[in-house]
Formats: sequence, C-alpha cells, structure tokens
Amino acid sequence: MFCTESKTALQCTSDRFALGKCTVRTFDQSLPDRYRFFEKANVGAPSSELMNHCPAIKPLASTSCEDGDSTQMPGSLLGPQSRCLKGESLKVKDGISSYKSVQGICANVKCDNDTVSVQYKGDETWHLCPQGETIAVTGSAFSGGKIQCPKY
Repeated sequence: MFCTESKTALQCTSDRFALGKCTVRTFDQSLPDRYRFFEKANVGAPSSELMNHCPAIKPLASTSCEDGDSTQMPGSLLGPQSRCLKGESLKVKDGISSYKSVQGICANVKCDNDTVSVQYKGDETWHLCPQGETIAVTGSAFSGGKIQCPKY
C-alpha cells in the first residue's frame, strides 16, 4: 500500500501478508525533481530501484500474518489462511480495562464461490464480507470498530 504519512499504528502491506509502517520521511536535502511526490521537496521515501522514493508500507520483522509474533500484532489471528485487513476505528483490548487503536489486523480469510468470509480473533464464526463493505467486530479481543472487506 502506498502511504503519505507515518503513523504509529501498524498498517497492511500491499500484498496483505504482513503488517508494517510507512517509509515516508523528511530528508535533510531536497529530492531530485523526478522523485518529488509531496508539496515539500525534502519529503519522500528512502531510495529504491523500484520505488523511486515513493513511500509504501514496509513489513516489519516478525509481523507476517502467517507466522509472526502475536505480541507485536495486537488483535491479529495468525495462521496459513491469515491475511491483513484494514480496520476502521478498531480498538483492541490491551489488558483488563485499556484499549489500543490499530489500523490493520491479520485475520483468517476464505474465498469461495465468489464470496469472501473472514474470521477474526476472539470470534470463531466465519463472517460473510462483501467487497467494499465493512463488518463490525465483536467478541473478547475487541472493544469496537470495523474491518474493511477486501476485494475478491
């Protein structure tokens, strides 16, 4: 996923296989004209042969949806069927009475007969998730928010 600002919360990578952070940063000097994507000439991403200083979500170590470190990925359900889904106002229970906001979570995703179903942490039910819609999260792992349904 391309991005324009560095957020503290983890976000989904373009391939949906992991969580990561935006590579955007402010440089000491202006970037060459052909690599300027922002109003400020010194804002962009580190140099890459393929990305031309265009910021994107870069996965962090141990944040793979299949076999990452669950302590680094609040609210995520890990496994071979797990993919990253964007969240809307997702709040993960973080202790007895505290909550943590997250931008994305890993959840089990199943594609069958032109439909997508999602199973997320704290709820064993498979929820039908039509493209472009959202599903409200309930259960023991969350205190509110929604998951955006992915394209089929």
